[in-house]
Amino acid sequence: MLSTSSTGTYTSAGNVQSQPPFARLEYPFSRYCADRWGNIYQYKNSGNHKPMRSRSKNPKKGDHRQILDLTLDYRGPNNKQLRRTEQVAYWMLFAWHGAPKGGKEASHLDGNRENNFLTNLAWETTGINRERRYANGQYSGVNNPRHRFTEGQVRFLRYVYEVSRWTIDEIVREYLLPEATVRRAVTRTTYKNVVDDPSYKLTVLDHHNSRHPDYPHPQIRE
Repeated sequence: MLSTSSTGTYTSAGNVQSQPPFARLEYPFSRYCADRWGNIYQYKNSGNHKPMRSRSKNPKKGDHRQILDLTLDYRGPNNKQLRRTEQVAYWMLFAWHGAPKGGKEASHLDGNRENNFLTNLAWETTGINRERRYANGQYSGVNNPRHRFTEGQVRFLRYVYEVSRWTIDEIVREYLLPEATVRRAVTRTTYKNVVDDPSYKLTVLDHHNSRHPDYPHPQIRE
């Protein structure tokens, strides 16, 4: 069963006394509780719950989903302290709706994976979650957290391919890029959300300049 607190205020020390509503996580994470606004706390019997600090999952690749390590209520072999890392969204739903069942995962209903308000979260199957992300444009081009090119780099490659008539093989050899990735980008199979800029002009000499502002070779995302 979930346990919620009823009253409280913020303290000068930055801790939060019980303020409605809080939900305590079930075993084996009963040391923690959550509010409705995307915050996880160390649970205190006094009601003076201590906020936990989350971190971005992979900021270097543009993945700013917030994750958090929580300590389990029990210890492992040799009295080793056990911890589990999950998205803040996962812990929020765990606190308010219990552990996921049937292989479900945390889904952000508005498509913003940094919005961990309880009203924006739901347990959903992987398939439904993926369909929602596609519908919200999260897997489209540079909105995909695993995208390889920036918008400027996509425009540059398309210009070289379409206007300067470079072949895909020539682009691959010149910039040491994966052939399949380049082919999909210049033929608009991927990065469909990158709109062409009519004012975009390059000269043939620009193509050989590795310091071109739209293509800072070799600083391509891995």
